[in-house]
Formats: sequence, structure tokens, C-alpha cells
Amino acid sequence: MFIISYIVVEGEIRDSLNQRVPFAVIRVEELKKGTYSDENGKYYLKLPNGRWTITVSALGKETYKFTVEGKDTTIRYDIFLREKPLQTTEIVITAKREEFKKETGQVLRFKAEVIRSAPSFITADIFKTIQDLPGVLALADFSGKFSVRSGSPSENGVLLDNAVIFNPYHLGGFFSIFDADALESFSFYRSIFPAKFGNFTSSILEMKTIDPDSTYGNLSVSLLASKIFQTYKGKNYGAFISARRSYFDYTLKLFDYDFPYYFYDILGKVYRDFNENWTLSATFMHGRDIFNFSLGDGFLRMIWGNDVISINSRYVMGNWLNFTSISATNFTNGFSFGFNDQTIASFNAPMNLVNFRTEFLRIYEDLEKNFGFEAHRGWGKFEQDFFASRFEFSGLSYTLSLYGEYLFKRGNYNLSLGLRVNGFLRRLFQDKNRDIVFVNPEPRLSAKYFIGPDLAIKGGFGVYHQYYAGLSGGGGRLGEVLSSFYYWLPVYRGFEPQKSFQYSLGISGITSWGDWEIEAFYKDYPNILLENPNVDPKDIFGTLLRRGKGWAYGFDGYIRKEIGDITGMISYSFLVGRVKIGDSLMNSPYDRRNALIFNISRKFSGGLEMGFRFAYQSGLPYTGVLARYDIYSIYDPGTGLPARLRTQEIYSYPYSLRYPPYHRADVYLSKDFKIRALKGRFSLSVINIYNRENVFTYFYDYSKDPPQLLVIPQLPLFPSLEIFINW
Repeated sequence: MFIISYIVVEGEIRDSLNQRVPFAVIRVEELKKGTYSDENGKYYLKLPNGRWTITVSALGKETYKFTVEGKDTTIRYDIFLREKPLQTTEIVITAKREEFKKETGQVLRFKAEVIRSAPSFITADIFKTIQDLPGVLALADFSGKFSVRSGSPSENGVLLDNAVIFNPYHLGGFFSIFDADALESFSFYRSIFPAKFGNFTSSILEMKTIDPDSTYGNLSVSLLASKIFQTYKGKNYGAFISARRSYFDYTLKLFDYDFPYYFYDILGKVYRDFNENWTLSATFMHGRDIFNFSLGDGFLRMIWGNDVISINSRYVMGNWLNFTSISATNFTNGFSFGFNDQTIASFNAPMNLVNFRTEFLRIYEDLEKNFGFEAHRGWGKFEQDFFASRFEFSGLSYTLSLYGEYLFKRGNYNLSLGLRVNGFLRRLFQDKNRDIVFVNPEPRLSAKYFIGPDLAIKGGFGVYHQYYAGLSGGGGRLGEVLSSFYYWLPVYRGFEPQKSFQYSLGISGITSWGDWEIEAFYKDYPNILLENPNVDPKDIFGTLLRRGKGWAYGFDGYIRKEIGDITGMISYSFLVGRVKIGDSLMNSPYDRRNALIFNISRKFSGGLEMGFRFAYQSGLPYTGVLARYDIYSIYDPGTGLPARLRTQEIYSYPYSLRYPPYHRADVYLSKDFKIRALKGRFSLSVINIYNRENVFTYFYDYSKDPPQLLVIPQLPLFPSLEIFINW
């Protein structure tokens, strides 16, 4: 029998701003080998008993050396890396400058704390934070959906720990399905995203959940929902779980309003560090929205939601890092309507996606290269029953992708060259003639030239394909906002995948307190797939979608302050978006010409924080009523006079009219408290403090003579209180 004795050395690596340092090189000098810190700056070494010299290095940081000695024990050793002194106008370059120096792609990175320190409607929500970023358009106050540089919301890829989330919304897009406390950070690519991302044509939102480094928890209660969150940290493993439920179905009854709807979601994760080279984690999510309405003998029932599991592995293979993920995403929905337990109409459109991805990464002092393979298997079905009529179709889709990226830094410039090649196969069970195969190369290029240590010109180019079209059940901006989810339809014979070419050129810089950026862009869509509101029942597959083209151009930018007690961001976007269907050229429904958003928050002593947000935006385009005429019968036997049968409306050219400008101001107040052993925080948000009536849409009331134009407004003045209890 052999007894192997060893010591474990573990800890976190942070920089001078107390930010975690990912992928730092940890080397054991005597053994001539080592490992890397993970994405959260954590490291783990398993060594034979004895005395060892360990060096830690990272790009732009001074090398740190320390010695450990022990026998059959675990040693916790946290490391703070100092920045290398440089000959600049300042004595020492900050960690922010080092991040600016090594970043090449068109990405905005945030810690999850920014989600919680902003005015929120009912509860903190990542999608509301995204909507304040440059180039991003919110569809409405009460929707979490967003358009990026005139792209449809269905073109935005949302990833949680590498799992694709198809419909990350609750009712009407009101809330996202993600708990802000469970998120470590998020990266938002509003253009020119790297070769490892594919299958979306507009943007990528990549979210990473936390790896708890201690055991803690909290309970939050707001006006319409409550949540409990708990973490656990063991010796070399950890976990968290979050559970939330709304209570619309109970609280609104207090105001004599019966709204038989509620949602719940559960999000959790477990991870384990097996040794200094291998970390394994599993993230899971389950959520449902349930609407069960009854009126007399009639009923209307709806249920929809997500089930997700994602298993991720990080393994050190000599000088290479390997990241492998296997995920399964299932979206289910069902609708039924009838009387006396007899269903008259129903439909069901579930979809699931299984994904495998493995990637290899090598990091040098001035070079980074990675390559990988990704495979998707998708299955979907649509079935509809209406009285004795039944329609059903289902199918499989497969996507295989190879990608690689080469990033190098020479002198005053960074250059990233990438290529992704997709192969797509679609099989439609009900019509074999609709099967299709596509092979699409996607080159990616991004570059950055440093004019000075804190000023750079950057630009990029990318080609993107999307093999799934999102149908909202009506089309247009109104359908997008009111729908709670998309019906995802893989392309089939007769249609080509959506495609976009993206170009960008800008200038960016950093200061001692933050950063700023101005970027011009052009997006060309040679092929887009639009929902057809007039489907021919005799040719459903041929008329379900419409082909079109589109393009958008403009510029956007921001100034962000991240250091100090006062933090915030000012963002501005200018956008022109156009769509062409056949010979008809029109504005994009997301063509918001100007958008200015100002966010600021201030931390005070005693755990007090205050925030303010103001937004001013051009009105969105819409299709409106220009005129109307009445159609009369020839003779009404009762009066002897002609009778009005109906009113016929004459509409404007599509999206040629505009709503009035939109503006709104919100305030936020948060205060920590302690009552004996009880610790917590309360937050108060007031949305639309001067009660601006922003227009959502118009409609005419034809029961009045003459017909009366009515306004459906967006959110009025609305206070929201949320209380957190921490332990």
C-alpha cells in the first residue's frame, strides 16, 4: 500500500484595484511546471510535502514570488499583483489601463454590481442595465427586449455559462429570468464579436455565474416578487441556489383586480476543484410562467418556461488551457382555450438545443491563440388544433462549427484574426423536399492602434449567419413587445439563413477614473427573414416568412466613471436603420435616431447610496391611420336610411410616422441597516418621477362620433421598494 502525502495551496489573485486577475501564470520553480488562475482569478495547486518556491506573473503586472512549506495541510495564500511602472504622464499605470492595453475586441465588460446600483422597476434586472448602453434600444418601458444597432431582438444571443437561452423573459418581457445576485460578470458585444461566438447576427450577451468563495445568503422582498439566495463554500468545492416567485395572483386581489398569473424560477450551480489543473462545474435553471384565466364556463390557459443545464470543464494541459462545455436548453410552451373543459383551440411549440463546445487557449506575453469546435443539435415542433382541424410540423437541425483566432500584440498595435466555418443541416419530417444544407465561412477581424498609452483607434469587420428565425406571433414592434417569447423556426429549403456584415471604426481612451469611446458603424443585411402576417393556409411553409434586406449606420459612444464614490455613465447613440421588402423601402421599426442616457450614483458613509437616471430619445417610427371612411348599407329597414356597416382605415406607408420624443427621469436610494444580529438593505426606486406620458401606441375608439384618438402610455410614475436581509 502506498501513502501519498501532499499540501494544497489555493487562493485568489487580485490587482491594485482589488479586481480579480484571470489566467495568471502560477509556476512551481523546483518542478518546472505550474497552472493558471481561472476566469475569476482563483488558483489551486496540489504539491508533495516539502518546501516550494512559487512565482506568479500576468501581463502588465510585476512578477510575485513566495515560498510555501508544509506537510499534509491546506494553505490559503491570496496574492496582490502590482502594476509595472511605465514612463507615462502618471507614475504607475492603473489596472484599468492594463485592461485597455490588452483588449482588442468590441466589448463592454461589467461586474454584476452595476445591475444592483441602478434605478429599477420592481427588481434589479440585467436587461434594463443593457438597455442603457450605447447602440442599444429598449422596445418599451415594460419590456426587457432590446434592439442593438437596428437589429431585431431575436438576433441577440444570450448565453449563461455557455448555454444558449432562447427566451430569457417572463410575461411580456417584463422581467428577465436571471437573478443579479447569481451573476459574477457579463460581457456585451454590440458588434464584431469573436470567432468563438456564432449563430446570431446582431450581438452577444455572455453572462458568468459566481463561484462562491464563502458561505452567505440573502432574502429579498419586493412589491410583486420575492427571492431567496444561498451559497455554500467547502474545502475545494462550492455551490449556490436562487429561487424566486412572483405573487401577482395574490397582491392584485387587494385592489379588487384578479390577474391569475405568476412565475417562478430556480437557478443553481455546483463546482469542484479536483486538483490544480482541473475544475468542473454544473449550472442548472428551471422556470415557468403560468396563466390560468376563467370567465364563466370559458377558460384560457398558458404555460411556458425554460429548463437548462450546462456542464463546464477547465483543464490545464501543459501550456494550454482547455475549456469544454456540454449544455442542454429546453423551451416549452402551451396554449389552450375552450368551454366546460372542452378544448376548442390549442397550440404547442416546444424546442430544445443540445450544444457541445471545446476550446484550446494558449497565452503568451504578447500573443494569444485559440481554436475550437462546436456542435448543436436542435429539435422543434409546432402543433395546432382548432375544432376538428389539426396542423403539425417538426424537424431536426444540426450545426457544426470550427473556429480559430490569433491575437498578437506588436509595438503600438493589437491585431486579432479569426475565422469560423459553419455547416448547417435542416430536416423537416413533414416535407423532405424542404431539407437543406448550408456551409458558411465567417471571417472576423479586429485591430487596435495605440496613439498613446491611454488613447487608441480601433476597428473591425465580421460576417455572421443566423439559422433560426424568431417569430413573435404578429410581427412588428408591437408584436415584439407584447409577446412573452419567440417561436424559433430553423430555416428550410426556399429560404437562406439570415446574414449580416458588420463594420466599425472608432476611438477610445482611458483616464485615471474611467474610460470613454466613440464608434461609427455600418451593418449590412443582404438577407433577413421577417414574419409574414398574412400566411396562406394552402402554402404555410412558402408564406410563413418574408425575405428582405436591411442596413443601418450611425455612431454611438459613452463616458464611464468607475473609480471613486461617484460612478456613472453617459451614453449617446445616433442611428439610421432601413429595411427593403420587395420594391418597398421603409424605416426599420427600430430606427431611433437619437438616444441620450445619463446614469450617476453616489456612495455615502453609513451604507447609503443614491442614484439618478435620465433618458431622452427620439420617437420610434410606426404605421398609423392617415384617413378613414365609412361603408354604409343601401337601406336600413328600421329607419329607412342607410346604415353604417363599418369604418375602413387608410394607413400610412409602413413606419413613416413617428411617436413624440421619449424622456424619463428615475431616482434610486439604497441604505444598509443592522438591527441587532439582523443585517440587510432596503432600496427604493421611483420610475418616471415627473410622470411623463410617453406614448407606447395609439388607437381609435370608433364607438365615439367622431372617433376619438386614444393614447396607450408607457409606465407612469411608479415607486418600487425592495428589502434585502443578509446572513
